[in-house]
Amino acid sequence: MNKVNYFTDFTLEALTDYLKKNDQPGFRAKQLFEWFYNKNIYDWNEITNIPKSLRIDLSDKLPFIGTKVVKAYKSKDRTIKLGVQTNDGHIIETVAIPMTSYTTVCLSTQVGCSVKCKFCASGTNGFGRNLTVSEIIEQLWHIKQLPQFFHSSFNIVFMGMGEPLFNYDALKSAINILTDKNGWNIGIRRITISTCGVIDKIEAIANDFPQANLAVSLHAPNDLLRKQLMPYAPSNVSDLMKALKKYYEKTHRLITFEYVLLKGINDSNEIARELANYVKQLPAKINLIPYNQTHTNDNSDLICKPVTPVQMSRFSQKLELYGAHFTIRNSKGIDINSACGQLRHNTLSSHKE
Repeated sequence: MNKVNYFTDFTLEALTDYLKKNDQPGFRAKQLFEWFYNKNIYDWNEITNIPKSLRIDLSDKLPFIGTKVVKAYKSKDRTIKLGVQTNDGHIIETVAIPMTSYTTVCLSTQVGCSVKCKFCASGTNGFGRNLTVSEIIEQLWHIKQLPQFFHSSFNIVFMGMGEPLFNYDALKSAINILTDKNGWNIGIRRITISTCGVIDKIEAIANDFPQANLAVSLHAPNDLLRKQLMPYAPSNVSDLMKALKKYYEKTHRLITFEYVLLKGINDSNEIARELANYVKQLPAKINLIPYNQTHTNDNSDLICKPVTPVQMSRFSQKLELYGAHFTIRNSKGIDINSACGQLRHNTLSSHKE
């Protein structure tokens, strides 16, 4: 992949340095951030308080946008999924879920995924590459161009394709851009980072973004079962808990454990007890997630199937009995393959990467 710098690759600090190195005053960076992120202007010719010579120079060296939307899907529940194409031809997916007073946007951080969870389509063809900062930021930018989201406020969840903490440098820059008061100014407490358990980067989150929300993809309370479900999970459950305790000591932020409930695999009473005992080691809650069919593991030795609503209720009642706090996710966008675990499903069936 040939490296091309786009405007959306730059934090305010990095853009200031870039301009200074090109013999331009650093204050221009704030002006440009305001035009792009606040006024939604992405044509260099329309930026009126920047000298024309600089605009011409930057239009060649620093194009605003490097990705494009190649497909849009709309669910009957108003969820929107966009297929976004990178300049080297990969298709990534991002999802916007309208809520009562805000919109949740699910961003991808990688092409594919190396963790290869058995219940998730994103890792079906393995890992392609990390996304650049601009490719992460522009997912939200494309969502914001849709009329229904012009004036929306946003919650951001890094729960799309890929393991965010395997692409930490780009993730960090993207969060700094999202939260910059000169940019979109999204509150850090409205941002959730999901991880399968990259221990050293959990410590980095505690240092860099102690007010962000942390969600941990657990899906099994012991290593034997978790290895079956998540063959390339980056940590065992014991070391993961040690890291999370250190994270809590530093941030005092409630941790969410994501748990896809699978019929006959991780839904027994014994597993419920083990799961409750595991998460009760620190202030945390379990987010129970119904399995959303992907047809990605039909030839696997571990066939994933959804539980019934009655089985979901029974499992949650057991968690309550054993003293664990939990919520049950109301899946959105299932009919357009945009619910948890389904991203890349349309991509695989309609595009070659």
